[in-house]
Amino acid sequence: GEQLSLRHVYTAAGGENDIRLRVYPEAITYCGNRAPRSGIAAQFSLSHGVAAMLVTGDLGPSQFSTMALANAQVQRVEALVQLQPEPEHFGPNGRGAVLEVQCAGHWYSQEVRTIEGDAGCPPSTAQRFAKFTQYCGANPAALALGERLLTAPLNLDSSLVLETHS
Repeated sequence: GEQLSLRHVYTAAGGENDIRLRVYPEAITYCGNRAPRSGIAAQFSLSHGVAAMLVTGDLGPSQFSTMALANAQVQRVEALVQLQPEPEHFGPNGRGAVLEVQCAGHWYSQEVRTIEGDAGCPPSTAQRFAKFTQYCGANPAALALGERLLTAPLNLDSSLVLETHS
């Protein structure tokens, strides 16, 4: 059958949904900020991330700007997101999340067990470059530097000296 995105389910219900994010407990410890008012607070807010993605379809750097944080629809949805720690679902050392969105009496869910960037799940060079370009914009010099950095072979030899500062 056709797979619907949770954003589509959210939109189909006209934004009148119950929304639950079930996560491993440590995620709430570090990213449980509610109603963030600054970009840095929003970066540590699971509920803001869910709301921004459902409302705008984007979770790029623009979603942490002053203008984005003032978006009344994102703020309303952020307040609806229920954060639920579930240690038994993810296990003692597990990571992941289950996002559930209710529409017309039915629950729709999407589970994520691996997180790109974690050990064992490194992003590809193309994925790293896409993220780099998303954050740097269309600056030609930055794009050229990013491409060189991401495609250059990693050469660590014994002559490499790292400076330390106290």
